[in-house]
Amino acid sequence: MNASAENCQVVFTAAGVCELTASRIPSPGPNQVLIRTEVSLISTGTELTLLNATAAPDSNWQNILSYPNYPGYSNVGMVTAVGPGVDASLVGARVLTLGNHARYVCRPVSETVVIPPAVASEDAVFGIIAQIALGGVRLAAPRIGDAALVVLLFAASYRE
Repeated sequence: MNASAENCQVVFTAAGVCELTASRIPSPGPNQVLIRTEVSLISTGTELTLLNATAAPDSNWQNILSYPNYPGYSNVGMVTAVGPGVDASLVGARVLTLGNHARYVCRPVSETVVIPPAVASEDAVFGIIAQIALGGVRLAAPRIGDAALVVLLFAASYRE
């Protein structure tokens, strides 16, 4: 695979089958940025459910259990190009997005969050999962004296 001309992407091609595929590097459209991935986070709940098709037959998961499936929704990388309507000063910015597991992803600029220099990419990639967890906490509305369980996760980075 020619790393300079092709994009590597994780694809679930069937239930229980995960492949690394090659495609062209995408071009950003209007109001999009092209990001070269530094790290992406695997969600052991959502993504393993999609990979293994383990959802109950009557669940809402059935609406998204289809193949090929391009997993991933927590991606940190460097903006390498911008589409029409996007400020060119974003090129070179390190951002967090809902991008999938691919060397290059195009995402709407409206969903990008610029990461401060003091925050490591391996920490920033947890931003999406933290947002989901915070939503759960807000919905649960815990009160003083309630019990809670804290689960620690880790991130691995892709390096060439």
